[in-house]
Amino acid sequence: MTKISKKILLVAILAILTAFIFNAKVYAASSIADKKLQSKTNDVVSIESDYMARKDKVLLANGELWNVNLETNKLSEKEKGNVKKYVYGSVYFREGKNTKWTYSESTLKNNNKLTIKTELGNIKVKDVVDVTTYGYLTKKGKYYAIIQKDDKVITKKKAKKVEEIIGELLLKKSDGLYTRDNVRIAKAKIKEAVGHETGGMYLDNKNVLYKYTYDGLKKKYKTEKVEKNVKEILNWSSYKNKKNKIKTIYENQQNYDCKYYWYVKPNTYLKLKFNGKLYIGETLVAKDVEDITYGSSKDRTNYVIRKDGSIWALKYENDISIEQIRSGKNSAKGLSTPTEVKAKKKSKKAKVTWKKVDGAKNYTVYRSTKKNGKYSEIGTTKGSSYTDKTVKKGKKYFYKVVANGSEKLFNSKKSNVAKVKM
Repeated sequence: MTKISKKILLVAILAILTAFIFNAKVYAASSIADKKLQSKTNDVVSIESDYMARKDKVLLANGELWNVNLETNKLSEKEKGNVKKYVYGSVYFREGKNTKWTYSESTLKNNNKLTIKTELGNIKVKDVVDVTTYGYLTKKGKYYAIIQKDDKVITKKKAKKVEEIIGELLLKKSDGLYTRDNVRIAKAKIKEAVGHETGGMYLDNKNVLYKYTYDGLKKKYKTEKVEKNVKEILNWSSYKNKKNKIKTIYENQQNYDCKYYWYVKPNTYLKLKFNGKLYIGETLVAKDVEDITYGSSKDRTNYVIRKDGSIWALKYENDISIEQIRSGKNSAKGLSTPTEVKAKKKSKKAKVTWKKVDGAKNYTVYRSTKKNGKYSEIGTTKGSSYTDKTVKKGKKYFYKVVANGSEKLFNSKKSNVAKVKM
């Protein structure tokens, strides 16, 4: 290989790595937005771009997954109800020889059944509590990576005793923060985190913010304390301190006051600031914006979610235009919170009962082993009772119930706690 060829190859590799890192940063920010989106817009949980298929999907709090028709800018229902999380992304893990690049979309239903569709075959999995671009977490705390091996996509166990997936990272029970390849980053009780294998930041339970980087020579992670009394992580580089001032972990980072910041056309960037103002270049396009997708169509269309739950199509191929395709739902009525929630021992099972809520489509039951601990979803039912068959003798269990609505009614808040000792 000539010196010129080697230089061209090196430049190409650097370009690919730069693009990957940039996308990873944007995805990391998006994962934080998804967690907060429903509380801000009431009934919109997430909005995802599928650039290759030229389509976007909107997930509502009632479990309905909708397609956005790019020709008419209207919502057309694809899957009715019962969807917990929808994720679109590439399969980055590749093993073996003769591998092909593939794309995947994952649909996790409220019954904990996961379907992963790829160009190289589909996978169906039970007992899943969370899913990301790269893998999924089971009820038993086992994390599986979505891997492309030879000419097919498989899943491979990477870690166990995982409590939660935070962005691209794994939080293990009382053990610290790990990468998705099960390499420990930090041993601490983590409140929030964002990042990937090369670097990121995390906030511990004492609200101390740390940044971490991977030292390739020593082959271990280096952590550095950034600031005490931090309120929250905002995206992959920004955070809010105790004085509500937005700061960045990088000294010379530009536009760290933006929730999203990416290139859209020559010398022009799309900027969504933390104050909810959306700009293309220096032009203010919209206010009170909560989230935005990547452009998914030939004419450069992004979809914007405003804080009232309304969805808008933003186009900027020639002139800038923004058109409403779904009205806001924050003025709609929310369901009443279930009352008279009780739990009692019944043989070797626990039975949870509650008073029926008018307008409820179904009910979701959550359980914890501590009254003020983390409540995990254990099942959904159309009736006003639920039997928990997974309890163990001698243990205490705490339950909460949520009434789920239709498109015109929001889900209720979690009910008061019901306790039972087996």
